[in-house]
Amino acid sequence: MVTKASSLAKLARPVLTRVFPRERPFDLLDRLRQQPVIWISGPAGCGKTTLASSYIETRRLPCLWYRLDRGDGDAATFFYYLALAARKVSPRVKTPLPLLTPEYLQGLSTFTLRYFENLYQRLRRPSILVFDNYQEVPPEAYFHEVILQGLSNTPEGISIFLISRQDPPAGLVRLEANHQMGFLPWSELRLTLEESTGIAAVRFPEKLPRKSLHQLHSTADGWAAGLILLLERLKREKMDFKQIGKLVREEIFDYFSKEILKPLDPETRYFLLKTALLPQMTEGMAEKLTGQPQSGRTLARLNRGNYFIEKRVLEEPIYGYHPLFQEFLLSQAQETLSGKDFSFFRRQAAEILEDHGQLESAVRLLQEIGDWETLIQFILKHAPVLHAQGRYSVLVGWLRSLPPGWIESRPWLAYWMGSCLMFADPAQSRPYFEQAYRQLRKEKDAAGIYMAWSGMMDAINLGYGFESFSALGRHLQELEEFRRDYPVFPSAAIEARVASAVVAALTLRQPNHPEFEAWAERALRLAQDQSVVNMRIQSLFFLAYYHLYRGNREKALLAISQLRQMSQSPQASAFTKIMTNMAEAMHCCIGGLSRESMKAAQTGLELSQRSGILFAYHGFLAFAGFAAFQMNDLQAGRGFLKQMASCERNLKPLDTTYYYLLKANEALVSGEDRQASLHADLALKEALDVGSPALTIRCQLVKARAMAETGFRAEAAKQLKQAADLSRQMKIGFGEFCCLFTRAQFEFDWGEEKTAWMTLRKALSLGKERGLMGVYIDRPASTARVCMKALEAGVEVDYIQEMIRERNLVPEQPPWHLENWPWPLEIFTLGRFAILKDGKLIRFTRKVQQKPLAMLKALIALGGKEVEEEQISDILWPEADGDMAHQSWATTLHRLRHWLGEEKAIQRHEGRLTLDDTHCWVDMWAFEHLLAQAEAQWKEGRKDGAVKLTEKAVELYKGPFLGQKIEEPWAMSPSERLRSKFFRGVKRIGLFCQEREEWEKAIDGYQKGLEVDNLAEEFYQGLMTCYQRLGRRSEALLVYSRCKKALSTALGVSPSPKTESIRQEILFDIQGNTESESK
Repeated sequence: MVTKASSLAKLARPVLTRVFPRERPFDLLDRLRQQPVIWISGPAGCGKTTLASSYIETRRLPCLWYRLDRGDGDAATFFYYLALAARKVSPRVKTPLPLLTPEYLQGLSTFTLRYFENLYQRLRRPSILVFDNYQEVPPEAYFHEVILQGLSNTPEGISIFLISRQDPPAGLVRLEANHQMGFLPWSELRLTLEESTGIAAVRFPEKLPRKSLHQLHSTADGWAAGLILLLERLKREKMDFKQIGKLVREEIFDYFSKEILKPLDPETRYFLLKTALLPQMTEGMAEKLTGQPQSGRTLARLNRGNYFIEKRVLEEPIYGYHPLFQEFLLSQAQETLSGKDFSFFRRQAAEILEDHGQLESAVRLLQEIGDWETLIQFILKHAPVLHAQGRYSVLVGWLRSLPPGWIESRPWLAYWMGSCLMFADPAQSRPYFEQAYRQLRKEKDAAGIYMAWSGMMDAINLGYGFESFSALGRHLQELEEFRRDYPVFPSAAIEARVASAVVAALTLRQPNHPEFEAWAERALRLAQDQSVVNMRIQSLFFLAYYHLYRGNREKALLAISQLRQMSQSPQASAFTKIMTNMAEAMHCCIGGLSRESMKAAQTGLELSQRSGILFAYHGFLAFAGFAAFQMNDLQAGRGFLKQMASCERNLKPLDTTYYYLLKANEALVSGEDRQASLHADLALKEALDVGSPALTIRCQLVKARAMAETGFRAEAAKQLKQAADLSRQMKIGFGEFCCLFTRAQFEFDWGEEKTAWMTLRKALSLGKERGLMGVYIDRPASTARVCMKALEAGVEVDYIQEMIRERNLVPEQPPWHLENWPWPLEIFTLGRFAILKDGKLIRFTRKVQQKPLAMLKALIALGGKEVEEEQISDILWPEADGDMAHQSWATTLHRLRHWLGEEKAIQRHEGRLTLDDTHCWVDMWAFEHLLAQAEAQWKEGRKDGAVKLTEKAVELYKGPFLGQKIEEPWAMSPSERLRSKFFRGVKRIGLFCQEREEWEKAIDGYQKGLEVDNLAEEFYQGLMTCYQRLGRRSEALLVYSRCKKALSTALGVSPSPKTESIRQEILFDIQGNTESESK
């Protein structure tokens, strides 16, 4: 629909002629502009509009002028025309202001705030934004709330003039209370004697006596329209000034009749009565309605002659009568013309208004004469454009003005009613679509059948879970039936809409449908046209959804990649960006990429709040909560859950399912198994009601886990089997992986080790192939336990490590014995000091301050648990006083945390520091922990296990504590303790091997010990003994020589008597062997 100039007259400032500049109220406006909003109020004809326009002109201020009417009661209409006004005053800004389309309706307040922020950015400083005729907007309209929100944050340099015949509505009083709105009331608009004199001088050709001016001013009583009427009468009648006082305001209409209308020639009088039906008119419109070819000249003459007609100029002159005069003319037309003629002219005026884009005025005339058939054709003609502009309220108002039963009897009317209601209330819209669909099938209207069917599907698919998806199957069957009758789609646009609806329906209800891929290809091919961009977004989103649950991650990423490209375009709408973030959050959540899922969900939440598009808001909260619990972040997860709980009453069934799933997730992570079972039951009930197979599988898995945790093995196995069967039936690969992984966990917990390993290998193979990192909802500690087993057995190590890192999995006890557990931080203190972050060495540069490193070393040396602030301060700042030491301690801790990049690695509580062993692996701790476990097994007589643990511990010891000669007292004690434990460990392994006569293994152990500390004489002794028992006596003597040299060089001592004794035994053996050989 092309916007005609006459329909844009509401955006033009009135053209003023012969206006007296009123400096007194101008000065008042200057002062009032210290507040952003000014309410200008007074009765009709008191000069409000003229004052505002002349002020803007006199002060030479840029302005955006907007004349309100009843149609602006619909917020979408208001925003539509305001966008046109903004384009008019800022033509260089290429990106238009947004339309109020369906996705914004749930967050209209946010949309309004962002819209006005955008509008203000387009206006020059200073500027005036005028809303004239405020009283025309119905008092019950949401428009008043829109204005309140839009004007609440008016930037400096922008002034808002609200012009009305009435006082401000109650809602706007808040602006006054916040000192944001000033008033220019009728008392200040009344003309002073000086102003009346000035107006008379401009309007009246002769100089009037002072006494006459007093009489004029007194009679008009400050009313500008009354003064002008009096002056016009004086010009026409040459009346005695003594008669002026007899004229009162109530006689104005009588004056219009006698002094303006009656003296005119019949042709001009007829012209006035007819054109009063046109609120705004061009010369052509007036000519078409009146049949007078000189209409342009007549309008110009009436304007010059002050016949209460305003002139505005856009592409061409546009005229409109003063409201008082128009009201008078319409009353005269109704009295003068016959009812039949008056109706005829109103119908004719409605056609002209329609042709020139003044749709609301045209409809009003058709409603007044009750021409319902014409109105129906009018509605059907303009419904597509109004719907595309988001002006649903306007369209619904027109439809509801029809007599009862008419919508029900006309299928296309029912279709458009359903279309208008769908986004506000999908459940209410669906009956209208169904009614239209049934009637159109009877009428064999192919285009109508496809459109109404698509509407029914969208009401369910895009109802975001307002009702069950189970009806989708029946409607898909109906599609197959009527496609046999109408195999060719009426148009490509209709085919695109149907294909998009089918893709959504199959994803939600029948993901195993054999024709899914064909429909998806068709939907994407047809949705290339920019006019159906939302259909393309919908198709790509559900295609990503489908492939994610099928377990085809690469195909899902292709769809998400296309969404990303669309969302990164400068012209991308907020709806596009939100749908892209929802797809990414879902993809990452299903794949177990918790950090990325959290990031996408939080971005989606911010976008939703900023744009006011809230349909996906609860979904983002759910995905953020699942991601937090998967990362074992209870605090963050509970925060998102709390936000969902705060709006529980407003949750749709689909969102309610997610809410209970999130509650069950929290309970599982917290170890509250009975609560988990309760919430899993509620989630499963909601999921079955919603009718989504994928959602049902997730709920069954959670229910199975809750049952297993509470000891109900049979029920857990039953729920797990149902989930697995449904996954296979619907070909939902993600569900199959989750079922396998969960089953493996159960089997390990139930002691079924053999079958557990078979199941786990199948699960990990499937998960690795499809890039899955988690099972959506679980108890992280249980998953960590299974991951430990996989790492111990060397099964899919790289994949398991990636899963652990991504999900921040933490076992109940630190897995010190696992060298391949992917710790966020690894700190090496034995034989060196080094730090690895995510497996990569952190290199110390000269710029790195030594104090943070010294703090970390001291913290580890002092045990790493609950270390007092004073202990560290005494080591690092021994001479500093208390305050200075504390400040240095706090600063150094901050730098250390920042440098490590892991805030949780070092916990601070009540002046004590703890190095968190869930985030940090320290070789010293692992060394001592392994030896402690070994010691327990030595005592229990489990020597083989003890030896394996001791060997692992010994392998960790690469040299003295911190890898250097210890001079600091605080490091000497742990260094000696660790060295002593290392000696005992090596010796124990050696003796154990010697007992079993495993001489080579013992030799290997002693050699490794000497590589670490070549002064350990007992290791030399063990080596000499082992070589002796193997008959390798020369090598034994070489070991003795090494020992003697090392002790002499480093310590200046000789070998001990025990070492000398072993040497003598070896020499004796050599001598004995020599004698035997000589004999």
